[in-house]
Amino acid sequence: MPHGDPSQFLRALLDASSFGVVVLDKSGKVKLWSRGSERILGWTEEQVIGKASPIEAELSQLPSEPSEMSFHGQDGEAVDLEVHAAPWQDGTVV
Repeated sequence: MPHGDPSQFLRALLDASSFGVVVLDKSGKVKLWSRGSERILGWTEEQVIGKASPIEAELSQLPSEPSEMSFHGQDGEAVDLEVHAAPWQDGTVV
């Protein structure tokens, strides 16, 4: 790993990816919204950080195994995605 702040390095990796990555806290507020998420769903990080997830209703139905789901982007259009989800606690998948 390059020298410097590991969190900045990891964030740069996430933003360079074409995958959308969304991290929510226990109350459903957005803690991280990658550039891939912006491209796929339409909301910018500035529009969603610290707020309830704009795709929260769909997220409440996340399966425990990877599967295809339909979400609604900012423009209201359905977006079909393959979703991988896992709960995290203290930096560890639970």
